[in-house]
Amino acid sequence: MLLSLLFAAACGSSSDDEPRAATTTVGADSSADASTSSTADESSDQTADVAATEPPVAGDSGDTSGGAGTDDEPSDGSTGATLAIGDQTWSFTRVNLCSESPPEDESVAFLLLIVEDDLQLSLRITDPTGERRTEGDGVVNTIDFFNTADPTLDLWQASSQSAGNLFVVRDGSTVTAETNFVDLRTDDTVGLPGRLDASCP
Repeated sequence: MLLSLLFAAACGSSSDDEPRAATTTVGADSSADASTSSTADESSDQTADVAATEPPVAGDSGDTSGGAGTDDEPSDGSTGATLAIGDQTWSFTRVNLCSESPPEDESVAFLLLIVEDDLQLSLRITDPTGERRTEGDGVVNTIDFFNTADPTLDLWQASSQSAGNLFVVRDGSTVTAETNFVDLRTDDTVGLPGRLDASCP
C-alpha cells in the first residue's frame, strides 16, 4: 500500500513539470495597432500642414490675381455705325469707305460711305474752293441718308447750310456728327435732332 502511494505521487509531479503550450490572447496586438494608427494620423496631419502652407497656383479657384483680364484685350479692328434721328435708330455692321480727298470729286475733302440692306448713308465735307479744307469759311458738311429701293421709306438730309449747324468731329478712326435731320418727304424745315457715330476701317 505504501509503495502504491509513493508511485502515484511520483507520477503526478512529473506531469506538472512538462512544458505548457503558448496561449494567444485576443486583442494582444491592440497596442501595436494603436501605435500604427497613431503613426498614420501623424503622417496625415503633417501632409495637411504642408498643403496648407504651400502658395496657391495662379488660375486656381482661390486665386484671382493670375487670371487673364479683359480690359487689356486688343481691338478686333471691326467697323460699324449707328444713326439716330428722333426716336428712330439704324445700326450698320460696317463702314464701306472713309476717304481723304477722294479723286472722284476735287471739291470733296472727306467722304464716309455706308451701303447696307438697301440703305445708303454718306457724309461729305466739301470745299468749293478746291483746296479740300475740312473746316473754315465756305466748307460744307452734308449727310444724306435714304432707301435706295424705295426713297419714300427713308429720305433724310442734314447740312450745315440748312437746319442748323452740322458738327463733324473726327478723332482717329472715329467720326461723330450731330445736328438736326430734315425729312425730305415732308415740308418740315426744322427737322429732328440726330447723331451719327461711325468707326472707319
